[in-house]
Amino acid sequence: MHATTTTRMASKMQIQRLVRFSAYFVQSNGTQLVVAEYDNNRALLSDSFPTANFEPADVVLGQSDFRGATANDDDQDGIEDANPTNRTIFGPSDLLITGNQLLLADTGNHRILVFDGQ
Repeated sequence: MHATTTTRMASKMQIQRLVRFSAYFVQSNGTQLVVAEYDNNRALLSDSFPTANFEPADVVLGQSDFRGATANDDDQDGIEDANPTNRTIFGPSDLLITGNQLLLADTGNHRILVFDGQ
């Protein structure tokens, strides 16, 4: 799943803990794994199924990097912006991989985001 709204890290960061407690929603297509984090306002995508603990994700959706957690913070200043953009998420509550698309319930913004796959 790759979309113009994703941020791909040039070199993977080793993040060994989540930013803060969150409700998690997990989906896999058998190869890729996606984890939506409600309180961190993001979804993490691994292009291959992790084989060890603490393997970093390949892509973060909804934030510009793996450390951000503010809802609708398009300019990444740590303050929620007035309106959502195609790069922001506010409280993802569910997700589904169907075909080569990822559907993400962006609950706080009352919308479904669709990301096209590779």
